[in-house]
Amino acid sequence: MNSIIDIIAIITSFLLIFFSAFLLVHKKGNLLSKKLLAFFLFVNAIFMIDYLIGQHLSDQYYFKYYYLFYFSEIASFLFGPLLYLYTCSVAYSNFKLKRIDYLHLIPAIFFAAYFLIHFIFYNGLIVSRIELTGNAFTQADRLSRTLFFNLQVFSYLIFSLVVLKKYRAEIKKYYSSVEKMNLYWLEIILFGFILMWIIDLASTIIFWMGINLNNFESVLSLLSISTNFIVANILIFWGLKRPEILEGFDRDIKEKSERHFINDSDKQKLLKQLNEFMETERIYFKSSLTISDLAQRSKIPQRTLSYLINSSYHPNFFDFINSYRIEEAKKILSDTEKKKLTILEILYEVGFNSKSVFNTVFKKNTGLTPTDYRKSMLSESKKA
Repeated sequence: MNSIIDIIAIITSFLLIFFSAFLLVHKKGNLLSKKLLAFFLFVNAIFMIDYLIGQHLSDQYYFKYYYLFYFSEIASFLFGPLLYLYTCSVAYSNFKLKRIDYLHLIPAIFFAAYFLIHFIFYNGLIVSRIELTGNAFTQADRLSRTLFFNLQVFSYLIFSLVVLKKYRAEIKKYYSSVEKMNLYWLEIILFGFILMWIIDLASTIIFWMGINLNNFESVLSLLSISTNFIVANILIFWGLKRPEILEGFDRDIKEKSERHFINDSDKQKLLKQLNEFMETERIYFKSSLTISDLAQRSKIPQRTLSYLINSSYHPNFFDFINSYRIEEAKKILSDTEKKKLTILEILYEVGFNSKSVFNTVFKKNTGLTPTDYRKSMLSESKKA
C-alpha cells in the first residue's frame, strides 16, 4: 500500500506544481484570483513533497537536515488564509488585497519565528532530543501546534463557506439564470479540501490517542492523497479546457444591501405597472435576463424594482422571473396538442438553460416533477 501512496503522491505533487505554474503564466482574466489559487496549490505540493521525503529519508540525513522539515509546517499555516482570500476574490469582482488582509499571514510568521528561535538558541538540545525521540520538539509543543493548525483551518473553511453561501444568495438578486455563475470549481476545491482535512484530522487523533489499528493509518493516508489527486485532475482538466472558469465573472455584488422605502400609494401603482409589463412583454422568456435589463425595459429604477420584488413577490429576482417561466411551462405541459414536445424543448422555450434547475424550480412551485405534472394534467383532460 505504501508504494501506491508514494506513486499517487508523486503524481499529485507534479500536477499541483504544473498547474500552479500554468496559472501564473496565464495572464488573462482575474490575475489576483489566479495568483492566490496558484500559491494555495503550490503550498499543497510542498506539504506533499515534504511527506514523501520524510517517509524515505534515512535517520542519518534527518538528524543532519532536520530544520528543513519544518518549512512545510510553516507553509501549512497559509492553507486557510489562501483558500479564504481566493474564495473572496472570485465571489467579488472588485476584491483587492488591502493592508488588513496581510494580517492573515500572522500565524505563519509567528511559527516561522518560533521555529527559528528554537533552532538558534536550542540547537544542541534539539539534536539530542531528535536522537532520543525522533522529533525536534516536545510533545506539548507538537500538540499545541496541531491544535492551533486544525482550529485555524476549521475557521477559514467556515469563513469560505459563508462567503460562498452569501454569493449564491446575492446573484439571485440580479440574475434569472445562475447556472454559469455557481462557482462549481470553487466547490470542488472547498469540499475536496474539507474532506482531506477531516481524513487528516482523524489520522492525527488516532496518532495522539496511541490507538493501533494495524494498517488503518495507511488507509487514511491513501484516502487523503487520493482525494488530493482527484481534485488536482479535475482542476487541471477544466483549467486547461476552459481557463476562463477559474477567473470569476464580470460582476460587482454589494456586500451590504441598501434600504429603500416607497409609500403605499406609489408602491401599488408601480406594482400594477410591473404586472402589466410582465404580462404584455413576457420578457421572462429571455434566458439571460438580469434585473438591470428588466429595470431598463420596464422604466422602473433598478433599486425600486428590487424593493418591489423583494417586498411583494419573492425573496429575490431569480424566483420572481422563474415563477413566470414555470406558469408558462405548466400551460405547455397541460396542452394536449403539445404533448409531443420533450421536457428539454419546453424548458428552453420558457427561458431556462438547465434541466436540473428547471426540475428543481418546477418541483418547488408545484410539488411535482415536470413529467409527473404532465401525466397528471393529461389524465385529467382524458377524464373530462
